[in-house]
Amino acid sequence: MSSTGASAPRAAVDDGDVIDAAELAADLADTGLGPVEWRAEITSTNGALAAAARAGAPEGRVLGADHQVDGRGRRGRAWIDRPGAGLAMSVLVRPRGDDRLSEAAPIVAGVAVAEAIGGEARLAWPNDVLLDGRKVAGILVEAGSSGGGVEWVVIGIGVNVRGAPSVPDARWPPGAIDEGGRAPTRRALAAGVLARLWDRVAECRRDGLRPVLAAWERLDALRGRQVRVRVGADVVAGTAAGVDGEGRLLLHGPAGVIVLTSAEVLRVES
Repeated sequence: MSSTGASAPRAAVDDGDVIDAAELAADLADTGLGPVEWRAEITSTNGALAAAARAGAPEGRVLGADHQVDGRGRRGRAWIDRPGAGLAMSVLVRPRGDDRLSEAAPIVAGVAVAEAIGGEARLAWPNDVLLDGRKVAGILVEAGSSGGGVEWVVIGIGVNVRGAPSVPDARWPPGAIDEGGRAPTRRALAAGVLARLWDRVAECRRDGLRPVLAAWERLDALRGRQVRVRVGADVVAGTAAGVDGEGRLLLHGPAGVIVLTSAEVLRVES
């Protein structure tokens, strides 16, 4: 596995918590991930890796940064980070004609990140990672297609490790992993998240969606709770009831069960 690293200064990063691309690549040597690149600053790891994917970059390529100038979240939101205090990284997957993997990538990624963080980490559909009701990690999945189907999927992962940024319009209060008394190094957490993600990707290819959906159900933070969900221009209310066999959100409403493929949980009532 090869690796490259940025030569730009890293003044914003704690001297004891620098991520070196070569060292992270060595941590991941047995996973099949790589090459690994880590930059001091970047516009967007997803944007840069998507451009590399279109140019033919290999599956497994990892691109991370200490700070994103224009980090992106789901539904056009910004992902705000504190320079050097968290993780911003993206991974390239080539589905190889496996529609299950391309469609389930948000669920697969959410499960992997929550499992790697451990402890009381839970998931709010589809993949917001919460600790004590506060959002510590977010995931953005983007894909590129051709006439033959999905050619590439970029999985972007942002984690607040030490301290949470101020996000005035957040649906979940922002939090950080160290608020729970744990302060892993960013390199150790990055290696754990990436390795777990690649294990789950391989499992999905081998065994289908059932194992990862079972794991998602165990991590579900919303099941049995009253929620309000935006579906297009409408807002619907009901009781969250987990996911179906394709990872779609199930909502029990006045008219029966609603199956939601693309929606946004706006509020948890209870």
